[in-house]
This record gives sequence, C-alpha cells and structure tokens, in this order.
Amino acid sequence: MTSLAIILQSAPYGNHSAQSGLNATLAASAIIENLGVFFIANGILQLKSHQDTSTLQCKNQLAVYQLLELYEIENVYLDQNALQQYGLSTHELDYDYPYLNRTEIYQKIRSYSHILSF
Repeated sequence: MTSLAIILQSAPYGNHSAQSGLNATLAASAIIENLGVFFIANGILQLKSHQDTSTLQCKNQLAVYQLLELYEIENVYLDQNALQQYGLSTHELDYDYPYLNRTEIYQKIRSYSHILSF
C-alpha cells in the first residue's frame, strides 16, 4: 500500500511553500489512505495562534488548517524541538496534535514509502 509523509517545514508567509504544502496535503488525502503530516522546524509557525498578517498584505492562512480535520487527516505530528526553539508553549498553537522529538519524527517519516517536503 502506498503511504505518503508530507513535511511542512516552511514559515507560513514570505513564499508559497506553506500554502503549496497545505494544498498538496489536502489533495493527497483524497487518494492516499496512509498519509502523515509533519510540522517541523519553521513549519511549526504555521499553527501559531494570533497571526497578524496585516502588514504583510496577505490573507491569514491559520483557519485553513481546520480542513485537516474535515478531510479526516489523522496522522499529524508537531516538532517539540521547534516549539522549544521558538520559545512557544503548546497553548500558543491553535491545534492539538501529538508532539514528538526529532528522533521520533524521523523514525515515523521513515515508515512512509514516499515523502514530499515543503
């Protein structure tokens, strides 16, 4: 059976990588049952609460991540190391997914047959 790990490691704004990663995740969920989504490094910032995008003149994408639940994407993991690196607490993220250290994340990623990184 085909499995896919999607690694979201880009900051939410400044380029289109974060949006492209989210789009790929939602599209893949329609055809791949074994899908894992990993928010690592700068990607953890995509889920940070209270994002003010007014000075960037772009739309706040935070609410779009609610689609992960709507699309029944269950295997979502957050990088505990990145959370600590940015001095964030779990209360500062809008979503409650499991936190894993980098070693655990890489072990899980290796269990997938294909990997996409954004």
